[in-house]
Amino acid sequence: MSEKRYIVNKKLGVFIILDDTKLEITNHVYHYELKLPYADALKLRKIFNDRLEKDTQEYESQIRANIQSSLKILLEKIENEIE
Repeated sequence: MSEKRYIVNKKLGVFIILDDTKLEITNHVYHYELKLPYADALKLRKIFNDRLEKDTQEYESQIRANIQSSLKILLEKIENEIE
């Protein structure tokens, strides 16, 4: 499994790839490759992973909220049928 991390900024048209200590920044005009010190690469990976975890938790909350609403509606319908 790849350890690469990808960031796409559509508004700016910039693509960033973080692969171990190599950082690539590209768009349709330029492409840069940078070799980062290991400590800096770790910091960037941590920032990326923290943001990814935050986004994941938000998505899961949204999904669960929708499911709970659906289940509540289903339970109400069942209760109404029983009464």
